[in-house]
Amino acid sequence: HIQVGEVSFQDEYGKRLEFRTLYPMAAPKDWPTLPIAFDGDELTYTNIRKWLAVDFSAPVHVGSVRLISRTDANGIVPGNDYELFYFDRNWVSAGRCTAMADSLVFDGVPEGTLYWLHNYTEGREERVFTYEDGRQVWW
Repeated sequence: HIQVGEVSFQDEYGKRLEFRTLYPMAAPKDWPTLPIAFDGDELTYTNIRKWLAVDFSAPVHVGSVRLISRTDANGIVPGNDYELFYFDRNWVSAGRCTAMADSLVFDGVPEGTLYWLHNYTEGREERVFTYEDGRQVWW
């Protein structure tokens, strides 16, 4: 089973598809919370076991499916306000910005140091990280 924070379906243009009925494979105790997986709030979550089916009421072309597992809003969330710091004998700000997508770009950030990304909008668990061989490593 998976703890799901949000599930959404989009057409080929990125428009969210609405559906009529939800058919989950879930334990009866989880049934009342299943709509939470579709409430637009990534911080709420429910349990889904094995599979999930939805009824769109008519044929649709699903261009993409977005699945977010249970989270504490510690990813990059469009609309949230962030500041990136790097360590150079003390924490130095590399800039502050509002996320427009699920990634951020900061220019002029030195390589080979310790980084810390602070979310001013939400999220509580922050950890420092490095980049090694092009991959983010959490400490």
